[in-house]
Amino acid sequence: MWSLVQARSLEDKINLPALVEPYEDLWVKAEVPGQVIKVIVQEGQTVTNGQVIVQLDDRDYRTRLARIEANYQLAKLDYDRNAALVKKKVTSLAKLDSIEAQLKDLEARVSEAKLALSRTEIAAPISGT
Repeated sequence: MWSLVQARSLEDKINLPALVEPYEDLWVKAEVPGQVIKVIVQEGQTVTNGQVIVQLDDRDYRTRLARIEANYQLAKLDYDRNAALVKKKVTSLAKLDSIEAQLKDLEARVSEAKLALSRTEIAAPISGT
């Protein structure tokens, strides 16, 4: 007796109950206070590390930065004027030192304001879903 052999796929399947757990659990939070104005991604969407996922209202932060930068520019002009006056011995070196200290303080405040503004964009800390 002869039998015809035919090629066909065989699949072994076993259905088992399972619980899927994430590899890593994360909570993402804002580093500065503010109202959420835009959620850029949806739950379950794939994101990459560093991708902006939430935008906070940054108007107050932009205004603060602009105000500090304007004060810095004014102090810089004042410093330049007084530096010229010190060379002519019209004003004291102590006054110039005071203005220089004010300039350094304003530089630090500009950096702080820029950092706070950048933190209004909340980014994904890792890539994933």
